[in-house]
Amino acid sequence: MFAGNLEGEAELIFYNLAGKKMDSFKLDARNGKLSIDHPQLPNGVYLMKLIYNGQEFTQKVIKK
Repeated sequence: MFAGNLEGEAELIFYNLAGKKMDSFKLDARNGKLSIDHPQLPNGVYLMKLIYNGQEFTQKVIKK
């Protein structure tokens, strides 16, 4: 999904396909990996935006 060595803080934002912000939270990247566990988000298709080191990455994700 996202390539590169991740270290430090990142922000993750979830939007539904209508563009409504569903949730956001701060992440701490350790050992080059981000762990995402978001049980409050209902199953569905979302746009996930990762803001890290001054850059933004957007990816469509499916939560089952």
